[in-house]
Amino acid sequence: FLVTQIMSASDVQQQCFDVAPKVDPMPDGIRVVVYGMTGILSGFVLSVFPAVHRASLRFLAENVHRLPVSKKGWYWYHKQKNYQIMLQAGRESAIGAAKVGSLMGLFGAAEIGIKKVRDTSDWGNATGAGVIASTAFALINRLPPLAFAQSVGVGSVAGLSVGKLGEWARNQHFAREDHLRKRRDAMHQQ
Repeated sequence: FLVTQIMSASDVQQQCFDVAPKVDPMPDGIRVVVYGMTGILSGFVLSVFPAVHRASLRFLAENVHRLPVSKKGWYWYHKQKNYQIMLQAGRESAIGAAKVGSLMGLFGAAEIGIKKVRDTSDWGNATGAGVIASTAFALINRLPPLAFAQSVGVGSVAGLSVGKLGEWARNQHFAREDHLRKRRDAMHQQ
């Protein structure tokens, strides 16, 4: 009886340490799409307010010489101003969203490429992807050497942060899966 209990405890202990192969909770293709869509949304939000302000000032500068004098004239002035602001700000925000979205898509694709080359999934992939994306940003914008170095530094820190957060989230996901599997196995043994 005692040997059976020790063996069953050993079996339980072995089950606790036998871990199924860990699969990334987010497939690579979906990861690039999520990064790209997040970049598009954040690029739009970040660029819409300055674009509205610039469009408002542009409209005022273009129409300062012919300001309306009547109440009806002011109504049409503001109506036209609002339409012009929406049109110009929407155009500028779409451009900003496309820029940030493509940069985030590049980050996701670079992370997947590095993951396939290194054959591992850890924070180093995201750090390398941050360096690649920030280097591309600096080259496209033709930054001077000091700004180029700052851009690459910020990109590497951002990539490291994304990598460490992703690694933490994966570990939380796998720990929860293991916990649920152990509870299910313990319930089936009883």
